[in-house]
Amino acid sequence: MGNGDSQSQKPEQQSETLRIMQSIKHCGKLQMLMKLLALWKDDLGVSSSSSSSGCHSAVPQGSSKVLLFSRSVQLLNVIETVLKTRGYSTLRLDGSTPHKHRQQLCDDFNANRSFQVFVISTRAGGVGLNLTG
Repeated sequence: MGNGDSQSQKPEQQSETLRIMQSIKHCGKLQMLMKLLALWKDDLGVSSSSSSSGCHSAVPQGSSKVLLFSRSVQLLNVIETVLKTRGYSTLRLDGSTPHKHRQQLCDDFNANRSFQVFVISTRAGGVGLNLTG
């Protein structure tokens, strides 16, 4: 899993990332996702130079996490790119994730506060994953 930095990407990956980021303004669902995450950013522990949304919570900073499910792996690619370019730390589970690594990903997500969003394909299959911490 890469870190999503444009400096570490190949030129074709950089152009794809740029295309995705430019398309956000035309995608209402991605805009809404970004707004929701912005509201939750304090609970997710995301640092931002912009001012707080004004929403306050009794939950300690960095203790909340987001599980984001999609049937489409292509949509997960877009969402993951957008999240990483916006500074969110993600983990991903999809059909290409080996079965022997799936529960470890869930355990890592639960145990490591630095992971804020877990993007998961509903078509990945599998039984008995513990997604709650």
